[in-house]
Amino acid sequence: MNNSVVIAILISLLVNELLGFTDWLADRIVRRAARRWSNRTGHDHLDDWRDDLAHSPGRLFKLVTASWLLLGTIVGPERLTLNLPSLWRLSRPLRALAHTAGKNLEAVSRRQLRRTVPSQPSRRHQLVIKAAARMLPRHHRTRYAEEWSAELYAMPRRARAMWSWSIALGAPSFAFTLRRQGRDPH
Repeated sequence: MNNSVVIAILISLLVNELLGFTDWLADRIVRRAARRWSNRTGHDHLDDWRDDLAHSPGRLFKLVTASWLLLGTIVGPERLTLNLPSLWRLSRPLRALAHTAGKNLEAVSRRQLRRTVPSQPSRRHQLVIKAAARMLPRHHRTRYAEEWSAELYAMPRRARAMWSWSIALGAPSFAFTLRRQGRDPH
């Protein structure tokens, strides 16, 4: 029994969202509320309230807002604790600020990604690393060539030349140590 009630409510909400009945009803309610408010106070708020409805998120929120405005004409304003349309209007600058902040954060993150993506090492540095790895014993060459290439990619551009040449100059003594020990020193 409870499931059928929930399903009926969900189907009616879906049909309502698809057919747009709430837009028409909210517009009628706002017109009535504006007319009643104008008769009571002499101020016409129809354009402001319709603008609020046009910028309200979701169709059901429009209907709730319009009903709240009509309730404000029936019940005295001092008895109402929340004025939904004015809150929505007041939140516009905050929403615009949040949107701008989001765009700025997105732009900053894009710039940071461009800076943090390592640039391709020059072919000259890669050849020096490969030549240094060729001096090592056969079963160690691939591993050290991969490790040294990864280090080369992670380094700042200015430090690559000095580091690759230091590897090349130290490779003969490192190869001798690996052959003498017969195993990986690490």
